Amino acid sequence: MIYLLRHGETVWNTLGRYQGNKDSSLTKHGISQAHLVGKLVYHELEGGCDSFDVQVSPLGRTRDTASLVE
Repeated sequence: MIYLLRHGETVWNTLGRYQGNKDSSLTKHGISQAHLVGKLVYHELEGGCDSFDVQVSPLGRTRDTASLVE
């Protein structure tokens, strides 16, 4: 099974700016989104998966999101 997640909302997302390879910090809402997705993934995998691999982009917003999801 493969789950593909997008990073949480960033400051630049709220401004309508494209980020590309540049980085922008997660907003409070983006942090809440990451926590919610973490709970959803946990419940989805509950009882059916002992471990899983995570592949994350080196960008800060994706690493921050992944750290909150795990």
